[in-house]
Parts: sequence; C-alpha cells; structure tokens
Amino acid sequence: MCIAYSGIILASRQGRLADTGMTTDLTRENGRARSRPAASGKIAPQSDRTLGDVGMALFGSDKSVSLMTNALSRSEIIRRGRIAILDDDIPEMLKDLRSHGLSIDHLVSTDDPAFGRLSEAFYDLLLLDYGGIGSKFGDDEGLDVLRFLRRVNPGLRTLAYTARTFDSSKGDFFRLCDGIVKKDSGIRETLEQIEFHLGQVLTPAYQFEALARTIGLTRDQREQVERSLSKAIASPRRKEKALEVAKKFAKTGSEKLLETVVAKVIELGIASATGGS
Repeated sequence: MCIAYSGIILASRQGRLADTGMTTDLTRENGRARSRPAASGKIAPQSDRTLGDVGMALFGSDKSVSLMTNALSRSEIIRRGRIAILDDDIPEMLKDLRSHGLSIDHLVSTDDPAFGRLSEAFYDLLLLDYGGIGSKFGDDEGLDVLRFLRRVNPGLRTLAYTARTFDSSKGDFFRLCDGIVKKDSGIRETLEQIEFHLGQVLTPAYQFEALARTIGLTRDQREQVERSLSKAIASPRRKEKALEVAKKFAKTGSEKLLETVVAKVIELGIASATGGS
C-alpha cells in the first residue's frame, strides 16, 4: 500500500532524472533514497527494463502476497474478470451485462462443455441457479453442484441466481453461496453486485488463500509458497520456480487448477504494483 505508493513516486522521479544523467539508487542512506550518476551517463531505456525490474522498484521482493488486498481499478476488474451463469433459461439481462464490457458465458446445464472450466479456475465468478441445471451431481441440483465446486475449486466465488426472495427448503444452498443476485434485479444493482465480488476475488491475497485451501498447505508450506510467489511477482522470470514449489506441496487439486491459480497470483500482483497495466 504505502510501499507501492512510494515506489510509484520513485519510478516517476527516476524518469525525471533521466534528462540530467542521474538515476535513483534504490539503496537507502539515513532512510532516504539517494541519487547517483548513471554509469554511462544515461539511464537504461525503458524497453530494456523487464516487468521484474518494475516490480522490484515498486515494492521489492519482501511484499507478502497475503497483504496484497488492494482492489484493481474498475476498468481492470471488468477487463480481467470472467463470469459464468449456470441457468437453464437464458438470462434476460445477459445482453445488457455484456454491453457493459463484462466477459460472461452462459451454461445451460452441467452437461455444457464449458462446465469443466469451473473446476479449473478459468472463471472468477459463478451465478448459479438452483433447479433445471441437471442432476449429474445429485437430486438437489444447484446445491449438489455447489458442494462439488466448493470441494474442487474453493476459490470460485458463487452467487445464488434466483427468482425467489428466499425459499426455506433451499436454505443450505443460500447459506453456502457467497451472495444472492435476484433475476428480477435491475441492471444497475446486478452490475454493482458483480463488480463488488470480482473486486474481492481479483487480488493476489484472495487467490493465494484459494491456492492454500485447494492444495492443503500446512503453515510452514504456506510460508514457503508465499515467499516463492512474492519473488515471482518481483521478477516474473521466477514464475516456474514458484509453480514448482507449489506443486511439491500439493496434496489435492488438479494440475491445471494449480497452474491457473499460481499464474493469477503473479499476474494480479504485478497489475496491483503497476497500477493495473
């Protein structure tokens, strides 16, 4: 937070110093950054600097992933978020939601070819209807689907998508969901709900917690994986090493899911540090 902010100031200052043949030394003297002449008299061209250099300049390698909870900008949330609606009827506001830039896939049942992507962390948010979506996982349909997805992909944020205000016979379904979107809600209210939940999901901290739950990390393993991810955010060339560490400790979860979530943690960490670029 404040570290990233000071890093942005520092990066900006670095650009201004380019005209004077000076560059900013990231080491600190008496608590203050000091400037020194560039070795060649010129600052390295921007194109020669990697995302890792940007990450190191903004927050270094000590920034804990679990502390990276700041939401992305609204435009970035809409650009990055992937949503699925599992409903046997075509949602009335589907076209309107897409017109606002949201990436939404409509699945009519659990037999839809895209259903498998829900267990692989491809989608960030699911709007789930209760009935008519198929009894592949049990007679309770929506509830059984929800229980299945909670087990294989605990990081998937799921909202009950229903025409009912509340049905006491479906109490477990509503309790297990992360929220409720009524089918007769207006477009503004629905957008606010979707953007709010995507904003919470699309952070490095949330994705890291999802990863830890998915693969069943112990406390010591968690610390090791978090360190490797922090280093990968600061220097993306270390992404494969971070994935290797996570795979070493994985007790559950598919390899595809693991790879996707690790990639999300790193990408969101870089986006958070660079203002969503």
